[in-house]
This record gives sequence, structure tokens and C-alpha cells, in this order.
Amino acid sequence: MESRRFIGSVLVAAFAVAAVGAYLYYRKSFTPAAPTSSKFTQDYATARFLHSQGQFDESIAQFSQVVQEAPTTSLATEVKLRLAYDLFSRNAGDDRIRAIGIYKDIIADEKLDPSLRATAYRNLGLSTQDYVTSDFVKKYIFNDGRYATFLAEAEGSLLRASNRLFEESEKLHPTALAKLEIARFFAVAITDKSLESQLTVSQKAERIEQYVKDSAPLMDAPYYSNSKKALIYQVRAIVLDASTDILENRPLQDIEANYKQAISIADALSGNDIYTKDVAMQSRLWYAMFLAHRFGASRLKDIKETLLPIISLDETKDPLTAKGIDGYLNNLSFRPTNSYSRIQLLAVARMIPEFKTLLIKNGWKI
Repeated sequence: MESRRFIGSVLVAAFAVAAVGAYLYYRKSFTPAAPTSSKFTQDYATARFLHSQGQFDESIAQFSQVVQEAPTTSLATEVKLRLAYDLFSRNAGDDRIRAIGIYKDIIADEKLDPSLRATAYRNLGLSTQDYVTSDFVKKYIFNDGRYATFLAEAEGSLLRASNRLFEESEKLHPTALAKLEIARFFAVAITDKSLESQLTVSQKAERIEQYVKDSAPLMDAPYYSNSKKALIYQVRAIVLDASTDILENRPLQDIEANYKQAISIADALSGNDIYTKDVAMQSRLWYAMFLAHRFGASRLKDIKETLLPIISLDETKDPLTAKGIDGYLNNLSFRPTNSYSRIQLLAVARMIPEFKTLLIKNGWKI
């Protein structure tokens, strides 16, 4: 599956998305300086448009050119972050190794604006999620310098070492997404029992609640792209579901409202942007999992309506979105048998034959 936009191998203790994920879709969490070059402005706009359409060969070539045109170091670094993201997404030859190198170079340059370095840390963290093998992560991310130290301090746990990248991002430049990614680390520790820790389950849930509270004032920051605006609500719903399961401190309707908000934002803003479309589809999957977990067959009608845009997706009319959701489902097929996402997607498949067929198509052994 290495040729897919979303790779079908998995970091076994990976965070509970989609990245996350992540693999996920990108906008720097800083306010870029105003461009001063009209040629730069035009060429940069062209590169961003190509990026939004998933035309990676063209966007990579354009970003590579625009880096040379950037009138300031900050703008050049902003372009490099986008270039690295598209290299990681294209994944041809040594693209991903090059992308990681760009992120590490940016992080190492302490003269840069902290928000730029924080973005590089966060994107590097997202790069460890679902879309690469654990061997790749060890060999190319946690292989030297500070990164090897992170892994050593985590006693070899890739999950904990990966979370450290989000913590470093948070230290440099706090953002809602970084805080929620850290909260998701504790959510996976609860739902998948995957965190080696002295914390009790209640303490993990309380950590989630604190990170969610701290993220709230930053959720409407003006620098978020459309996909990130929706993703914030998706991750917020996922982590609140985990903490509420332990603390029983809010009605389930509050969690459900966050899922609905994620889908609503993504649907309203997606246009022809493949990244926002992907977040819309992934949010539907997670909302369906939530409904299956919390309500079972009593909400079957709602589960079917939620998944209809996925099940009925026409590959001939929207091949990029179809490829994205297929890759995402394939990634989830590699999750451990005790993972929340695997358990709940199988529960949905038992209720909806068409969804079971879709899972089988994407590598699930059912």
C-alpha cells in the first residue's frame, strides 16, 4: 500500500484517527507575513491551488520554485513546510525521507519564528501516525539527536515518543490542534489500553478534560484552514467520548454535537478541496463508530444516514475522495484487535451489509 496517498501500514500503538492523519491535512498554525512580491504571490497561490486538488507532482514542482522566490526567510520556511507536506503525501521514491529532513531542519533553526518550528514539530508528529510502519518511524524520525533522546526517554514506546513531538510543538507555540492531539494520546490510552503509565484511568480522563479546556480559547484562531476547522471538532469529539466514558460528566448529546459540527463545517467548506472532503468522510466514520458504541442498533437509521455519502460514493465522479476514504479504511484494518476503531467498525459492518462489503474491499478480513 506504499503507493497510496494514505499508507496501509500502521504504527501499532498509533493515535486514534485519522490523522490524523494525519495524515491529514495541512495548514500552518501561524499567521504568515504579508508577501511583498507580486510574482511570489501569484506563484504561491498557484502552488496552493494545486495542493488543494491533490496534484502533488505539479504542486511539489511549484513549491520548489516558490521557495526560491520568497522575499523573506519566514515566507521561504512557510513554503518549505507545504513542500514537505506534499512530499510526504506523494510518497514516491525518497519523498518521505526528504520531507522528514525538511521538518528537522526547520526545527533545528532556532532563529526562526517559534510558530514555524512548532508547525514542523506537529507535522512530524502527524507523520508518525497510521501512515507509516514502526520500522520507518524508528529509522528516519527517532534515529538521531533529540529524537533518539525522545525515544529513549519514552523507554522505546513509539506512542509516547510521538506524543513528545506534540508536546514540543505546544511549548513553542500553543495551538488547539496540538493540545487536542496530546489529549488524543490519553484517549487512546483509555480506549485501547495502550499507554504504559502510572496514571490511573481517571487521571488520564482528567488530563483529557484539561487539554480540551485549554484548547477552547484557541479553536477559532484565524490561521486554520477549512480542513483543520473541521478536524478540531472531530478530534474534540473523539477525546471527550473517551473521558466521558470514565468520568460520566456530560450528556452524550454534547459529544454528538461536536461530531455533527465537524461534519457540518467540512461539508459547508469543502468545495473542491480534497483535504476538507477527506475530513468530512473521516468524521462520518467516527460519528458512526460513536453511535454504534453508545446506542447500538437503536440508532441504526442514523448510522446508515451518516455513512450513506461514503457507501454511495462514485469513484468515477470523485476518484480522489474515493481513494482517500479507501486508504483510510485500509489503514484502520491494521489496527490491533482491541482498538476502539476496529471493534466499532466491525460492529457497524454487522449492522450494515453494504459497509461490510466496503471494508472487505479495503483489506479487512471479515
